[in-house]
Amino acid sequence: MRLALFDLDGTLVDRTAAFADAIAVLSSDHSYGPEIEQWLLSELADRAERHDFVRLREAFNLDEDPDHLWRIYIDRMATAVTCRPEVLEALSRLKEAGWRIGVATTDFGLSG
Repeated sequence: MRLALFDLDGTLVDRTAAFADAIAVLSSDHSYGPEIEQWLLSELADRAERHDFVRLREAFNLDEDPDHLWRIYIDRMATAVTCRPEVLEALSRLKEAGWRIGVATTDFGLSG
């Protein structure tokens, strides 16, 4: 059996672009100004946790529920993550050639 293992973040998907898109949509949806958007981009760049949205609420005196914001962030990230067509094609070719494919990743920058 031949096995090909790939890292998800930065190999199969572009987490950096997905992250920027997710933050832009979240900020737009909530009418956050550039100061909050920049805070989100810098504070959540490496890893996001539920508690980060508690910190956001405290830092900017927001009324929104941190749990609600956390769920929205996760949803926006899931929507923003895509696999480029050439990556999907390459994975299909490997599978057709008899390779088993595995994905190894941490937690995609989401925890909590």
